[in-house]
Amino acid sequence: MGSLSGGLPAPDGVVSPEIATAESAELPRWERELGQSAYQRRLTEMLELPKAKVAVVNLNLTEVIAAGLGVLPHVQAHRERLSKSVLDCRFEWVDGLEGYTLALNFARAQYLTVTRPKRCAPEVWLEARQVRRVLIHDWRALAARGLLDESPLRGLQRGKGYLELGTDLTVLSHVHRTYAASSGAALPPEDERASVLARSILAAGGRPDPKSEAVIKARDMQNRAFSLFIRAYNETRSSIAYMRRDEGDVDSIIPSLYAARRARVSGAQGARQREASRASVNESLRVVAPTRSDTTAPNGTAAIATGSTPLATGSATQPFEDNELPSPAPIARRGFSN
Repeated sequence: MGSLSGGLPAPDGVVSPEIATAESAELPRWERELGQSAYQRRLTEMLELPKAKVAVVNLNLTEVIAAGLGVLPHVQAHRERLSKSVLDCRFEWVDGLEGYTLALNFARAQYLTVTRPKRCAPEVWLEARQVRRVLIHDWRALAARGLLDESPLRGLQRGKGYLELGTDLTVLSHVHRTYAASSGAALPPEDERASVLARSILAAGGRPDPKSEAVIKARDMQNRAFSLFIRAYNETRSSIAYMRRDEGDVDSIIPSLYAARRARVSGAQGARQREASRASVNESLRVVAPTRSDTTAPNGTAAIATGSTPLATGSATQPFEDNELPSPAPIARRGFSN
């Protein structure tokens, strides 16, 4: 039996607040917070960063944040030796790598929050699906009587997203209004509701204006947090690389953030170069069939206009066959074709 803070016995399986606090204090900071407090601690430093030193995000931030948190145990293991081997290291950046990573994580969350599309209320979504179902049934009933064409229905109700639902409601409302105007029939009550729901859903599915003040501010703060993180990460990596210059194992301790990107780029460039080389070889091996001369060589064999080498035996009026052309030399590498 444990005890609570007031001295009362705690039931089995219940952890007291003191024990929970002590256990959480032993965890790394990045396991106890999402980065808001780290962001607040680095806010002044981010705002004071000169604009010329603010880098634009050019990496996958999910991978970057994971890499920054993943190298922390390795950096801590070499921290004591680092302080003795690299005297001119900016240790405030090395020691702040964890905080810079968490601040970047929070800045990215803020940017995603203001740039993601808004979602309509669940009750609006459910009502819109019900209205779409009713209008589709009405359309099919009119089509069964030969009053409407049923073929346009094939393009409806295929998607489950906001834009698909809003578009379906717009089309259904337009069709029913057109039929009512031509026949004089009364509009179903769901038609007017379909127009209202379509406008609401399509507006909710759109992304915020990228030039709005909130988006610009969130993007700028994300870039500033990214710049501070890159500065700290590169300082840590270069210092460890100098310290481990004889071992040459810096990539196993703190790998380059751009290694995966360079591999992807080099792979794409290599594929393009191979394709260009293949096309060049195919072009050089392409055989252009010579034209038949109207004259015949004295020995009765057909010769080209220059009259030098006979190509095939036969009448001058007989056309060339594919098997009469000389076959090119076999190609050693696979993937090339004539």
